[in-house]
Amino acid sequence: MNSSQIRQRIRIGMAGTPEWVRDTCIGLLAGALAVMAWTALEPSDVTQRNVPVVLPAVMSADAREAVAGPTGAPLLWKVTNGEATVYLFGSVHALPPGVEWMDARLFQAFDTADAAWFEVPDLDKMPEFKGFEEKAFSARPGLTKGLSDIEIRELETLLHRYNSTLKEAERVRPAVMAAFVGQLSSAAGGFDTDRGVDWMLFNRAKALKMKTGGFESHRAHYDYLYALGKGADEGGTAALKRALAIHFGRDHDSLEVLVKTWRTGDQRAMTESLAEEKARGPQSYDLLLTSRNAKWVPQIETMLKGDQTTFVVAGAAHFTGPDSVIAMLRQRGYTVERVDP
Repeated sequence: MNSSQIRQRIRIGMAGTPEWVRDTCIGLLAGALAVMAWTALEPSDVTQRNVPVVLPAVMSADAREAVAGPTGAPLLWKVTNGEATVYLFGSVHALPPGVEWMDARLFQAFDTADAAWFEVPDLDKMPEFKGFEEKAFSARPGLTKGLSDIEIRELETLLHRYNSTLKEAERVRPAVMAAFVGQLSSAAGGFDTDRGVDWMLFNRAKALKMKTGGFESHRAHYDYLYALGKGADEGGTAALKRALAIHFGRDHDSLEVLVKTWRTGDQRAMTESLAEEKARGPQSYDLLLTSRNAKWVPQIETMLKGDQTTFVVAGAAHFTGPDSVIAMLRQRGYTVERVDP
């Protein structure tokens, strides 16, 4: 199921609800089937970093990789145990046109694997998404609390385009509205899951008759989105303010910068960006990254007990930084090597 089919299913399933609410669902699901690694968290400007990478006196493998320069290609890791091999590839779930990222190194690793593993098992199947409208609203009005007069007028402008009013949306949770505004900006920039790494590799796996699987059910992803909608931190208003600033040209969108960082394999920039995200929203960071990574590592260890090769594809943020899958595997004694071009 491609993004167009997902959009159509959501629109049919939520017929009768305000159009902007349906488009928020589309933004959260079709725009990022699994929660987008770098953009579900509030985007940060990786060109202006305030949180440095703290390096110990004796650097670990993670720290050495973090201070190294860009590799020139998306990052790939390899871990072996006996006859088993697991490749770990950090993806971007939605990309704009013209981004070339597949090289001979990735072709060889992917095409010789026995199985491909993703964040969810079936990217071409989308179960019914229920309950979002109820969870998107809070008990009391509070959407505009903390917004300036300019930001309120900008929000009114967007809602009017969808035949809605600020009064009708006043109980919408700020984090949900921020996702809606962010989706509009992403769509305007040409970002689409049809061009995303996960969708392309999933289709390639199907064409090669590879076994496919996933770490989490679609239900689990919905639960994450519900939690984000409630606003795991008090950062929902801050996220909405930034989303409005980007959409109306008062701030620049860091999505293109982040794609370039991923595309060039700049692990240091990605590590520093994640440190900023953790400092800005520790609860969301734990919800989207740390806690999920901890649940995935035992599944990877099961893969390493066999005799097959598995190619794992997940958002790039899951493989970067001190709370990453890579760091957790190394802490458990596995040797994880980065496979550079």
